[in-house]
Amino acid sequence: MFLDALIKIKDEIDPTLSFRRSCREGICGSCSMNIDGRHNLACIAPIPKNNKERSFVAPLTFMNVLKDLVVDMTNFYNQYKLINPYLKRNCLLYTSPSPRDRQKSRMPSSACKKKKKKK
Repeated sequence: MFLDALIKIKDEIDPTLSFRRSCREGICGSCSMNIDGRHNLACIAPIPKNNKERSFVAPLTFMNVLKDLVVDMTNFYNQYKLINPYLKRNCLLYTSPSPRDRQKSRMPSSACKKKKKKK
């Protein structure tokens, strides 16, 4: 994977190389970069085995570069906050702090139950 190659370069050749990484499983997207002209996640992008040409690795083209392969994520996080890409509950399941009441309240309250359609 390209991320492994970047880590090897950072460890053995150029310790000043900067790039982001986190999960190494293709979930978080922090290792996004332009690899051979396409936007990829470096942690899941394989290095071509029979490639005799050099691969080209660059920061994302549509973002401001802070250093090497690190881009400014401020605009991304502002947009992320606006769209709220996560699930939200319409009601509280735990309404009481006591353990006995908490056990009872694990069942959805009447506000959480789906309304039955009348025929």
